[in-house]
Amino acid sequence: MKNTKKYEIIILAAGSSSRLGKAKQLELYKGDTLLNHTLTVAKNSIAKSITVILGANANHIIPSLKDCQYRINTNWANGMGNSIAFAASKLKIDTDAVIFLLCDQPHLESKIINELIVKFEVGDKDIIRCKYSTGFGPPILFDKKYFKLLSNLDGKMGAISIVQNHKDDVDYIDFEKGAIDIDTEEDLKYLKVD
Repeated sequence: MKNTKKYEIIILAAGSSSRLGKAKQLELYKGDTLLNHTLTVAKNSIAKSITVILGANANHIIPSLKDCQYRINTNWANGMGNSIAFAASKLKIDTDAVIFLLCDQPHLESKIINELIVKFEVGDKDIIRCKYSTGFGPPILFDKKYFKLLSNLDGKMGAISIVQNHKDDVDYIDFEKGAIDIDTEEDLKYLKVD
């Protein structure tokens, strides 16, 4: 399949990691930071435009970043929805769809991002999310028709309201281990044994 659409990947990494008590973006995983691992996964996908959204701890995280574009959301404390809105308001005008990644899913692979894109291009739905073994969640792709709604989000719930209000326009791919993310000291064991 020849990819003719333009995709932007947004890596959401603005949170303070309050439950962990330290910047999870900088936790080591497979010889690099967790955030750089996510960045490498994104760079190895068929979507080539990537922006990292930083907020809390930005001054500590920026020196560790590997060659990437980043933006700092000074209102990061208003929640993930605010960071999504911040990113959506800055999307390039010729972008066909945006893909939001979290910075703390150690099992994320480039093929997951590619599968989102393929499902979007061959299907008839304009929101593609991931199905975990225990539910649904990011990464998630939104067609450009949702950019205005995304740019109006705020709060901690991310984009779930858009998904719930447009259920007939939602499809999914399988990402069985997607529910595993890093929020607590207990979760860090996934970084050590994987």
